[in-house]
Amino acid sequence: MHRLVRLTFFIPLLFSCCSSSKQLPCSRFKSGRFLSHHAFDQNTIIERSDTIQVEKNDVTGQITKSKIKWVGNCEYQLFDVEQTDSVGNFKPLWNGKVITTKILKAEKDYCVYEAIMEGVSMKMIDTLRILK
Repeated sequence: MHRLVRLTFFIPLLFSCCSSSKQLPCSRFKSGRFLSHHAFDQNTIIERSDTIQVEKNDVTGQITKSKIKWVGNCEYQLFDVEQTDSVGNFKPLWNGKVITTKILKAEKDYCVYEAIMEGVSMKMIDTLRILK
């Protein structure tokens, strides 16, 4: 009988401790100003609202605009991507492909994310830092 009582207490405790997965604190990355560091010592400043993301490369000066749609707490999609050409006019980029991004790790001042473009087998993993 004592064994049954212990099991009755232990099993719910086990499920309550281990089955609830801790959600990442991704909400602080949904809007604001961020810095992303890329290869070849290029930084990109990202300004993001609920619906639009604008990126500016600090070396080339090129600007990329995208619509953003959050599809989960830590996952969003970029679509209708446009980029400036040599004279500053916006032109469609990547022929309507969707870029799906998942935040893998979220800390106080930064997150690590993985981005995959539709139809492309490569993944990009990078860090996004919050700018004050």
